[in-house]
Amino acid sequence: RNGIDTKSFFPTKSLVQVRTELAIPDDALIITKIANYIPYKGHSDLLEALHLIVNKLPKGWRLICAGRDDGPLEILQTKAQCFGLMNHILWLDARNDIPDLLCASDIGVLASHEEGSSNAILECMAASLPLVATNVGGNPEIVEHGVTGLIVPPKAPGLLGEALVQLTDDAQLR
Repeated sequence: RNGIDTKSFFPTKSLVQVRTELAIPDDALIITKIANYIPYKGHSDLLEALHLIVNKLPKGWRLICAGRDDGPLEILQTKAQCFGLMNHILWLDARNDIPDLLCASDIGVLASHEEGSSNAILECMAASLPLVATNVGGNPEIVEHGVTGLIVPPKAPGLLGEALVQLTDDAQLR
């Protein structure tokens, strides 16, 4: 259905270089969501999930969100502020260095309410990045639950948070 050219999906910078440029400590756990800021992409659910599990995450964790703002970014930032998460989140615009971001990350997440066949999942896989994805569209055809990632129901922040904690706590599973 969809596809990416994995040959062109190699990082151009080292993990340390990317983290340094983004002012992220080398030892921080990084969760990354590559998706335009559109309500059905589930950014709000991810914020709720992180709010539920914040005390279960390592002290210096970070969330990188990168994408084009189609309107809700300010609302998402306000919600993150209300949840006390703003110091942990990098809100980035659409970028051309997605392979670098993913290769500097520890966990990928796709919290969409609807999808076709997700390029973001394919990009995470090309970067060998473990991920949590919602059970929508073609996601369960691409991600085998417990083998190539974790699948959770859409619009279920509690379960999304549990899956993120599972990957955070189990380096071997990652």
